[in-house]
Amino acid sequence: MSGRTVRVFGRCFFVVSLMFGLSACGAGNPASITGKVTYAGKPVLMGSVVFVCSDRQQRSAMIEADGTFRILDAVSGEAKAAVESPKPEPPPPASSRGIDRDRGGAPRRAPPVNELSKWFAIPEKYARVDTSGLVYKLSRGSNDITIELKE
Repeated sequence: MSGRTVRVFGRCFFVVSLMFGLSACGAGNPASITGKVTYAGKPVLMGSVVFVCSDRQQRSAMIEADGTFRILDAVSGEAKAAVESPKPEPPPPASSRGIDRDRGGAPRRAPPVNELSKWFAIPEKYARVDTSGLVYKLSRGSNDITIELKE
């Protein structure tokens, strides 16, 4: 082979490799997901949502207090989803939060927690993408999805 043939072949190989690499990581198929999670018609008020996109990478988001979620870095194609809503821990008693008197004496505050009385359990099968049965077709660009969990 001549030197010119080797250079041309090398450049072609590089371009083809680059194209496969970009398509494999989903760079050409960006998608975003906004949505709401409900169970038995009521919004799920806390927890997290996980999507495993067509590139086999996991994307997740926290469920907001109104049941909504948002994922900005998804990839178009088929995606499996899971939803977790573990029972929230009550805030620690005031006596265990303590006061940091060595550093100025301000009492430490517990992190904000949604009202425990509004939380409800969802079926455990929804916590894993391989048992949830939640499969969605994501289009390139914006996707609005309502995840309706049933008993």
